[in-house]
Amino acid sequence: MISMRWTFTPDSSPEQQLLAISIELLELLRQHAEMTLFVPTHVHKALSQNHYGLLLFDTLAAEHMDLESRLHLRVHSVDYFEVEISP
Repeated sequence: MISMRWTFTPDSSPEQQLLAISIELLELLRQHAEMTLFVPTHVHKALSQNHYGLLLFDTLAAEHMDLESRLHLRVHSVDYFEVEISP
C-alpha cells in the first residue's frame, strides 16, 4: 500500500486545504484505481457537505465519473491529510 501525507500552515483555511488536496487527487486518480482520503477532524468539522461537493467531488467527478467507487473518505484525529492507495 502506498501512503502520502500533506500538511498545511495554520493560516490556510479548511476550504483552501480541501481544494489543494482535490488538485493533488486529480493526478493520483489518473494513475491509481482506488484510494482512501483521510481528512483531519478539525478540517472536517469546519466544512459543510456543500464544501465537500463543490471543492472535492465536483472538481474530481468532471474527469473521474466513477469517483464514488474509487475514492473513500475517512476522518482521522491527526492534523494532516493522508491518502492510502490500494494496490
